[in-house]
Amino acid sequence: MAKTNKFTKNISANSSVLTDRAQIVAGQAKRAQEDLVRGIESRIDDMKMSIIKMTDISPDSTQSLKPTGAAVDNPKAWVEELHKTKVELALAEAELKIAKETLTEWFSDAEEEVKL
Repeated sequence: MAKTNKFTKNISANSSVLTDRAQIVAGQAKRAQEDLVRGIESRIDDMKMSIIKMTDISPDSTQSLKPTGAAVDNPKAWVEELHKTKVELALAEAELKIAKETLTEWFSDAEEEVKL
């Protein structure tokens, strides 16, 4: 017998056709939610890499010791971009938490109801 989750239970009845259809739709919806989670995780990785690049203001060589990067060239723009990226990162991390909670709530194969 196929495993059921909250999503499947909510769109199916006791008919095998409805159950089969529910399993297909549930699989599609679960994969869509997993794709959403992966997409947010990728955006978070990109933002973290961007912050690493922005904060790398080390000297361009060990001989000149001249600092490099936007922090030196245009400090105001650098501060604004760093701040904007950090805010976007915090929002994306909150969005990821919600997306993972939704994945667990709606697509977990556990029989008991997930309490958030």
